[in-house]
Amino acid sequence: AFGHGAHACAGMNVARLEARIAIGALVQRYPRIELAGAAVRDRRVRFRGLKHLPVRV
Repeated sequence: AFGHGAHACAGMNVARLEARIAIGALVQRYPRIELAGAAVRDRRVRFRGLKHLPVRV
């Protein structure tokens, strides 16, 4: 999703760090968080993330 080489996103490392911090805070706040179904990937080439990630807190 961030590209690569000369066309890599300038903010990709900040976005990855923000994601780590956010997920860490979520797990710390809700230590019993668990998956509540299958993850659904976004099939678009430009966006390699998840479309849905159901969880139970």
